Amino acid sequence: MGGTLASSLGLNIPAFAIGYVNDALFKILPEEVQRALGRSELFLSESIPYAKDLRWDHVAMIPEQERQLVTLFDLWVRNEDRTLRPNTRAGNPNLLFANGKLYIIDHNLIFDEHFDIEKFRDTYVFAEAIDVLQSDMVKRESWLKLLELALQSWDLAWRRTPSDWKETELFNATGIRHQLDEDVTAGTFWKRLAS
Repeated sequence: MGGTLASSLGLNIPAFAIGYVNDALFKILPEEVQRALGRSELFLSESIPYAKDLRWDHVAMIPEQERQLVTLFDLWVRNEDRTLRPNTRAGNPNLLFANGKLYIIDHNLIFDEHFDIEKFRDTYVFAEAIDVLQSDMVKRESWLKLLELALQSWDLAWRRTPSDWKETELFNATGIRHQLDEDVTAGTFWKRLAS
């Protein structure tokens, strides 16, 4: 879901697909790998040549508008899992950097019902973009339109989601879809950001 929403916003996501390990390959894998993979569908992601985890010294090389868009996405989907603090090696940005390009990865902790805006502000890799999102009244309307367009991809992404992935109490698709829609149509995104 996250990869589809992010791609719909125009963020740079490594190509991804749902796949499986065929029987011949599965049989030759070590037992611990077989247990970890199981026999259901898997999330597959393109390997980006020469990609490294984003470091603090890369941040200035990323255009400000792209940092703002990543921040908009992470705030919208309630993703606290993109951390990196200035001048430290501490954090887990879940961003790759290769050949001057930023790649957004790892969306497994989005839609966090315990999302903490203050923690987000304290630890987020592009924390300076939060203030820009709040204060740029001219761009607010265009950002909401981007989110509205991205939300149109939800139904297709949900239909493509394997059924056994949907059968979990941890993921309330109807509630999350409603929340994302309210953020866009009722302006709760900006209210939440201001809290």
